[in-house]
Amino acid sequence: IYSEKVVLPSDDGSLLIEAATLEIKNGCIESVKRGELANDPDILNLGSLLVAPAFVNAHTHIALAALRGFVGGDSYRGNVVEELYFRFESALTAEDVRAFARVAALECLLSGTAVIWDHYYFGDALVEALTDVGLSAVIAPTLQDLSGPGRTMWEEQIDSTLSIAANEHLKQQGIVAALGPHATDTVSNDLWTRVRELSEPHNLPIHAHVAQSQEEHTRSLESHGDPPVE
Repeated sequence: IYSEKVVLPSDDGSLLIEAATLEIKNGCIESVKRGELANDPDILNLGSLLVAPAFVNAHTHIALAALRGFVGGDSYRGNVVEELYFRFESALTAEDVRAFARVAALECLLSGTAVIWDHYYFGDALVEALTDVGLSAVIAPTLQDLSGPGRTMWEEQIDSTLSIAANEHLKQQGIVAALGPHATDTVSNDLWTRVRELSEPHNLPIHAHVAQSQEEHTRSLESHGDPPVE
């Protein structure tokens, strides 16, 4: 692929926009050759279209894009997670998550986002949605056992996490797993310990919500004597 405008690193660590040819094999950039277009009929000439690295969104719930425009300013005055999202999510099915996530995944690609870290319920449905569309992701199926919409399915979500992590075909498509304990007030000490025990042998990062509400802060102090981050 050739373009007159390719975003490239400079020697001092800043970015430059200049002409370059990118050699791509099996979906990966193999080499970058700066300079004008070579006389090669196999090179796709993009002219002046900008070629740049895509965005990475490090924390998403793309299925919740279905609520866009539904939530007004007054809804954010309380605990929006428990008072609004939990009520909505308690009624979701795996089919709902796949349908909503497919639409949002397309929106991600159209906006220049090529990789997301999605922390949500029904991990297998998320995988199906993302493979339908072709969006790369780190998927953290939500784990919670004290409260929340997923409190009765945390064991299935652990199985889903490990299944995604072990799937080499998904890795080739850019989809991998992370452990997703929900928050310090919805995950028990036993489940946090289980997450820690799974993380190292499976080489899985941990992706959680910390200090997302005043209520969580208060509960953490009452239960542990420390605020959520500690």
